[in-house]
Amino acid sequence: MTSLDAIPQWILAALAATLLATACTANPAVGEVYTDWDRAGGCVSGDTQPWGVSVGGTALGPCMFPGRFVWITYDALWCSNCDRQLRATGAAARRGPENTVFVVVVGGGRHPHQPATPAELRERVRAFELDPLHVVSEGTTQRMLPQHALIGPDGHTWLRHVGELDADTMLATLDAFQGGGRQPPAFDR
Repeated sequence: MTSLDAIPQWILAALAATLLATACTANPAVGEVYTDWDRAGGCVSGDTQPWGVSVGGTALGPCMFPGRFVWITYDALWCSNCDRQLRATGAAARRGPENTVFVVVVGGGRHPHQPATPAELRERVRAFELDPLHVVSEGTTQRMLPQHALIGPDGHTWLRHVGELDADTMLATLDAFQGGGRQPPAFDR
């Protein structure tokens, strides 16, 4: 058995920096990953609290648009892949169906354990041409990023996806659900 004491400190530091850098740039967990909230029924679970106040000054949460689809993109300023996702989300929102609200939830500032500042949130809105009424901070997050969720008009989670999606894929996914070609997970319904 080897001891870490035998390894030069500079090698350990370089290894740690490399692991941290790759963790922030690539997420190996890609695909559908559902949460306990999703399995409990989403908005019908009783946990319907808003994330907070949007950049536009109104309360914002996943359950505030009954009867509509809500596409959520989870974001953090420290997540290097998230900028690309915000561009795609902004493009999808501009082209998307009127019965769908596109929301961005920012779960961290420049450092993982610090929330985004109000100025950073306003800059995100401006830079990615997002609706300020649909951008909110949830403080800091432990979520895998990038991540997307789709809340159906019934308040249930119809999709939760970890990994990158382009605007065309987001819109095709919405179209498949809205057209009946794809069904949401059943969980306990």
